[in-house]
Amino acid sequence: MPGVKTLADARQKLTILTVPPADINAITLVELTAGIDASCQVAKNGTRFSATASNTVSDPAYCDEVEVQEYGASNYEASISPYWYLDPLTGKYDITDNPVYEAAREKGTRLTYVHRDGPKYDLPWEAADIYDAYEAVSDNPQRPSESGANVKRMIPLSVHRAALHKPVVTGV
Repeated sequence: MPGVKTLADARQKLTILTVPPADINAITLVELTAGIDASCQVAKNGTRFSATASNTVSDPAYCDEVEVQEYGASNYEASISPYWYLDPLTGKYDITDNPVYEAAREKGTRLTYVHRDGPKYDLPWEAADIYDAYEAVSDNPQRPSESGANVKRMIPLSVHRAALHKPVVTGV
């Protein structure tokens, strides 16, 4: 039976690795299990990990009648928008309730963000799951421009390496 179109709602998993994987192109189940499950701790609005248009280089031959463009360096954009979980009685912030924000809040922090589409967010990683991974460095957290939603911060990220459409591997 052929596959079917599926809504993305609740079918995205985001895991943050605080320890870099041995190989971003072959992340293991052990490495993913040790990460922070951020799937329910970040807002959809303000969180994005994606390739963007690559740089182009123009180098036409003498005989070319058009401006020939070749693709050069890849580009990516990334940001994460972690919720702030506050004490229901006092309204105070507690470090232990906010592992995603605490992991990324310091400018210059390098983390690996691993994203999976498909199986529901609460299902564990499995061998052969397809992932995209982004090794990124955080900038200073920013307050959202609107304050009508949940309390959160937006953290811009600078992607230094990425691995797209890779299978999870077994092993250590």
